[in-house]
Amino acid sequence: MVKTKTLLLLSLGCAFAILAAGAGLFLRLDGGQATDVPVAIGEEVEVGDVFVTVNGIEQRGTTAAVLVSVRGIAAVDISNSFAVIAAGASLELVPKVCAVDATTTTTCEVEFLLPSSTDAPYVFLATRGEERVRWVLGAGETALP
Repeated sequence: MVKTKTLLLLSLGCAFAILAAGAGLFLRLDGGQATDVPVAIGEEVEVGDVFVTVNGIEQRGTTAAVLVSVRGIAAVDISNSFAVIAAGASLELVPKVCAVDATTTTTCEVEFLLPSSTDAPYVFLATRGEERVRWVLGAGETALP
């Protein structure tokens, strides 16, 4: 039979273990990283295994195209690595192939359907693996600072 004193000490030990695990998880989630800052138009950044540069946005009636230059790994279609968000909703992308070459820079157009009406800026996302980079584009052809 276990004594009350032993049970209290065991429960206290479990409480400290849970507290230490929570503190470790908090520190791991924090990661000491600053808030993700949008990348400037025309600036090349590394996103996973490719280098991406957003050159601008062109509006064409009910669609818009983000002009993107990419280089990195050989013979891979990375068109599914891009997304566009406006007013908190993901916009529908027009399917196009964007194949990357390891030796040269490839220019692609990521085309998406414009929402019926929004004054919100467009956020262009490039995701490769666990890395994500974003650019904030103006509603229309203007880039926001």
